[in-house]
Amino acid sequence: GSYGGVMFGSLAALLALPALPLPATVWGWEQWCFFGGGVVGLIFLAQLGDLLQSMIKRAHGIKDMGTVLPGHGGILDRIDGVLLSCPYFLSFYLLLSSAL
Repeated sequence: GSYGGVMFGSLAALLALPALPLPATVWGWEQWCFFGGGVVGLIFLAQLGDLLQSMIKRAHGIKDMGTVLPGHGGILDRIDGVLLSCPYFLSFYLLLSSAL
């Protein structure tokens, strides 16, 4: 699952790159490496958010964090990866757009 997440997340990021409102410049290998490292970090944080939320549930002996989405673990289970990856994405995007 982790390897698939990195592979497909990287592919999705490369396909979405032209849609980002970044200055149209020719990228060198340094920018591509920086962008690739940022994407892998984003995917890692999303998976880490899921693992941390599962750890909290196990520590408290509960199966679901809420009852709004029965069978899905609650709303927190749907957004656990987003909670960690959104601040990282915003700071990475701001850094990337200011560097270009």
